[in-house]
Amino acid sequence: MLLQGGGALGSYQGGVYQALAEANLHPDWVAGISIGAINAALIAGNPPDKRVDRLREFWESVSTPPLGIPYFDSIEFQNRQTHQLVNQAKAVNILLFGAPHFFAPRLPPATLWPGGGAAKASYYELTPAQGYARAPGGFRADQRRKHALLRR
Repeated sequence: MLLQGGGALGSYQGGVYQALAEANLHPDWVAGISIGAINAALIAGNPPDKRVDRLREFWESVSTPPLGIPYFDSIEFQNRQTHQLVNQAKAVNILLFGAPHFFAPRLPPATLWPGGGAAKASYYELTPAQGYARAPGGFRADQRRKHALLRR
């Protein structure tokens, strides 16, 4: 199974893997890049009966809105402009405050770091995701599995 990058695509990949698991189809090899590598690590690093749960746990964790302000999916906006305004507000919220358990804005911003350096070149830091990687059942649960092919 080869999983490519792209944030929203990663969530879709979790659903596809769930459908495969429900059909008792388990890949022999898993590889990925970017968000696909995170999903691949969760799949390869957990036993088959825990994989869907770990994927769901990860995606629910990183989908938590910043500042704890809930998203009300049950509210349907009849007005297209209102719907677009709400979507823009959600996007700005994530732009400014990051996604809890996944990424956070680097403070001060990269352009203000003296000396710069490759480690400070990005606007966001992934420290929150690294905490998940070290958690039980996270990315490093079982790196010795023969069928895991992971790319950072």
